[in-house]
This record gives sequence, C-alpha cells and structure tokens, in this order.
Amino acid sequence: MDRHHDIYQKVTDQIIVELEQDCIPWLRPWRDGEPPFPINALSGRPYHGINIPLLWSRASQESFASDRWLTFHQVRLLGGWVHKGEKSSLAVLYLPRFRELRDDQGKPLLDDTGTPRRHHFGIAREFRLFNLSQCDGLPSSLYDPVSRPDQPVEAAEAIVAHSGVKVRHRVQSQAYYQPATDRVMMPHPLQFESREAYYATLLHELTHATGHPSRLNRTGIANTGAEGEAYAMEEMVAEMGSAFLCAHCGIEGRLQHASYISYWLALLRQDKHAVIRASGMARNACEWLFNTTPQRCQ
Repeated sequence: MDRHHDIYQKVTDQIIVELEQDCIPWLRPWRDGEPPFPINALSGRPYHGINIPLLWSRASQESFASDRWLTFHQVRLLGGWVHKGEKSSLAVLYLPRFRELRDDQGKPLLDDTGTPRRHHFGIAREFRLFNLSQCDGLPSSLYDPVSRPDQPVEAAEAIVAHSGVKVRHRVQSQAYYQPATDRVMMPHPLQFESREAYYATLLHELTHATGHPSRLNRTGIANTGAEGEAYAMEEMVAEMGSAFLCAHCGIEGRLQHASYISYWLALLRQDKHAVIRASGMARNACEWLFNTTPQRCQ
C-alpha cells in the first residue's frame, strides 16, 4: 500500500516524529475551561483511542486554545467557516469487525460452550477535523467553558479505592506492579513532589493491574520490567492509561519514565499497528476502571 494512503503508517509516522523530539503526544497540557478529552463540538461526544493523543498533540503544536473539533461539513452546517489557509488535522475512524471461524469443510468452529468462535479485527479509516480555533461564525454556545473537577485528587482516589487492587507503601525509590501478588508497590506519598505527581504514578501502575488475568488478561504484564516488544507495548499502554485517567480526574499527567521513549520508537518503527493497538488497550483499561467506580465518585 502507498505510504501516503496507509492510515496506520500515517498515524505511526506522526507519533514517531513527536517522540523523536521528546514530545509525548498523550500528555495533555491543561487548558482552562476545556473538556478533559477532545470532543466533537456539535455532538458533544468525546473522541477515543488514538484520536486522543492525535488531537491533543495537534492542539499543542498549533497552540489551539480549544479541545473542540468539527468536520468541514459540520462547520458549514452550523453556518461557520474555516479561516483561509488553515490545515485540517488527522483523525481515525475505527470500525470493529469480526468473522466466524470455520473448519476445512466450512463448518463453524465452536468453543467449549458451543458458541461459534470469532476472529475480531477492525477497519481504520482516515477523516479530517478542524479545531474551533480555526473557525469563525459558529454559535457561541459551542465555546461555553467546562468546569474542572472540584476535587481531582479525590476523583483519582475513588478510582483506586474501587479497583480492587491492593496498594502497599514503603520507603523506596520506585513504583511497580507485581502480577504474581496482584499488588501495586508505591513509595510513600510524601516522597513525591505533589499529591498530583503521586496519583499520576499510581494510576500508571493501576493501568498495569487491569491486565491481570482476573480483569482484562493482557499478556504484556508478565513482561513488565523485562525488555522487548511486549515490554514496550505494556509500558505504552500504562503511560496512555495514566494520561487518560489523569485527564478524567483533572490532574495534569506526566511522563513516568523517559527511558521508555527509545523502546517505543523501536517498536513503532517495526510495527505500524502498535500505537493504535496500545491506545485501544489503554482505553479498555480506563473503561474497566470507570465501570468499577460508582458514578457519584467520579
């Protein structure tokens, strides 16, 4: 496939350029009055998966004040226009698909419960968006400010408390997740520069914990602390997961380990599907944690 028409390669190339410049596209600089995640300004729906880092990083690169986006058609539909010379931003529409597995005679393959086995896959398609900062003539209601969570630390604590994951503290220099004991080991909170820094680290480790066999069963958690592709992938999932959870809570995310960048670059250069796959797993991890947290606590 032509590199210019390969959506997986386009996304990967864009992420690689930023990582080579030591810019982490899934870390969101706080923008007052803006929603925690990029949203479609017309529908109000947040973008998911790989679109979060793609749109966050684009907004940062262009110094857009908004995290709200529209297609060109939506801008026209709302009676607005795009400033002359403005360029659109890349986004990805991911369509889940599956097919039933069959044997050589064409009969469905069944699992232990008698249910037909399925191979799940997805189709990725490119679409383009414009930030509200690139437009004029739009309804003023699209710009209404969104309030930041009143108690960001309490929101993070609620996610941790309802996760079912054991957290232990002791005087040490590192935080890590132990799959064998299903336990997160953390330095004492006072060892961190702020409560926000403590929770950004804890949410990273909690994302690892969602991969336990009793939860989402990601094979990569068994390789945490090792090297290679599985290690790089799992750490990318945990970094994205922490960033997404921090944004949800109203805490500014931060890179946990700069040394991971070289692993991620090596992975992305040899696997153009890796970053989209990692963002999907990070989204699943966050949704699992949100679903265990009562709505009133979020």
